[in-house]
Amino acid sequence: MSMNKRGMDTHLILWTFYLVLCILIFVWLTVYTNSEINGISSDQEASAKQIGLTLDAIYAANGDLDLTYFLNEPFIIKSEEGFLTVKKNEFSNLDFYIASQSKEHMNFEVTSDKLNINYKNGGLSVS
Repeated sequence: MSMNKRGMDTHLILWTFYLVLCILIFVWLTVYTNSEINGISSDQEASAKQIGLTLDAIYAANGDLDLTYFLNEPFIIKSEEGFLTVKKNEFSNLDFYIASQSKEHMNFEVTSDKLNINYKNGGLSVS
């Protein structure tokens, strides 16, 4: 009996392709998981929650407040109609916090690594 060498080459090429594909998927999943756990996403989520909770709680203050947040890196912080969004850049994923205060008091957009929140005489300003 003679061996069909073309069939063996096809199987070898197919298995090599599968192996390379599996390695690429594994590397991509490892990098993605690492960036989700330790990277920008966790900073964005923590910043969105922290700033959102501060903006919600600031109306309960008895006096005037002047708060300054120093962030690790510049972020785009935007509040529009009760949704507070924190992004690393224009193309990154959003992390958001739903603010419970009235919508007309919470409209602002800041791109900086520093966030100033002032609450004086019942008025809120963010810069």
